[in-house]
Amino acid sequence: MPVVYSKLDALPLPFLYLLEVLKHLDRTGWKRWLDRPESVAAYMYRLEFLVMFAPTGVDKERCRWIAFCYDIVESFAGDILTYAPVSKAEKYKLEDFGIRYIESLLQLVDPKLGANIRAVWEEYENGNTPKATPEGRWVREMDKFECMI
Repeated sequence: MPVVYSKLDALPLPFLYLLEVLKHLDRTGWKRWLDRPESVAAYMYRLEFLVMFAPTGVDKERCRWIAFCYDIVESFAGDILTYAPVSKAEKYKLEDFGIRYIESLLQLVDPKLGANIRAVWEEYENGNTPKATPEGRWVREMDKFECMI
């Protein structure tokens, strides 16, 4: 168990402050057409509901947890478009650093929560690979679908 140096060390305020960014971070892809695009947090809200329509055999609660957490890293890395002049490897490296940072913010508060957030981010990232879980795959598909609707 980590050593807590003061009561302030055990507060989730830095993590919560980082989440605040998502409420005001515009979805970058929509800026081409809209003056006032939705925020990342608004997008995450609807995705949270979309994944609840998972087919039989897919764990809906796991899908909700993935949808709820996987974009948290954008509070650190920003909303990087798939067609941005950033390689997939660079994007992954930046987001991996971000998710490790987020996990570190929770280390003294709730290390299990930080580890769980990182695990679902990785599950989402693996959603289109041979290592994909049905839940990671479903959330990735709903992520694309949400943009279309």
